Amino acid sequence: MNQEVILVVDDNHQIADIMAGSILPSLGYNALVAYGGKPALDLIREHHEQISLMIVDMQMPDLNGLDLLRKISEEGYDIPAILATAHGSEQVAVDAFRLGVQDYLNKPVEIDDLSDAITRALSETRLVGQKENLAGQLREQVSWLTALSNVGRSVTSTLNLSNVLRRIVEAGVYLTRADQGFIALIDPGSDRLYLRAVKNVDE
Repeated sequence: MNQEVILVVDDNHQIADIMAGSILPSLGYNALVAYGGKPALDLIREHHEQISLMIVDMQMPDLNGLDLLRKISEEGYDIPAILATAHGSEQVAVDAFRLGVQDYLNKPVEIDDLSDAITRALSETRLVGQKENLAGQLREQVSWLTALSNVGRSVTSTLNLSNVLRRIVEAGVYLTRADQGFIALIDPGSDRLYLRAVKNVDE
């Protein structure tokens, strides 16, 4: 199952429960429910980091879909949204897309149309996530190469074995994010290990 969590915002309990309890799980998504605009706003404030997408009903008595989207934008939350309405108009569609809505669906919503809309809406979010993961991997690789380069320079710039081994241990601890590290060598005379270089190891 996908890790994406979709927030269903609809004051009609029956529609919201079917959407969140049956339709979205059948499509492979987790779901949260808010029975109105104001409950949705409270839920977003508390769990916005977990929400990948919102499916928002247009007509709600406390806070309609467009007003909810405006409020979310004003408070700085960037959550993709699909607007669903049984009373659509060209102006509503224009206002919705101005607020950054990824898709606009007319009720009753067909499951295939909903699935396609969700895929389109989440595609950008997934690409951003992949980009961030790749950037993180690149930064980690740069750290490794920088540390290894520093060790290499140490080997070629000094004949002091103690300094070289110390820098190797420091690089190893840094790259592996370990609390401590050491290099142990075998004493030829006694065949025992002894600490030759340490990092954050008590005497």
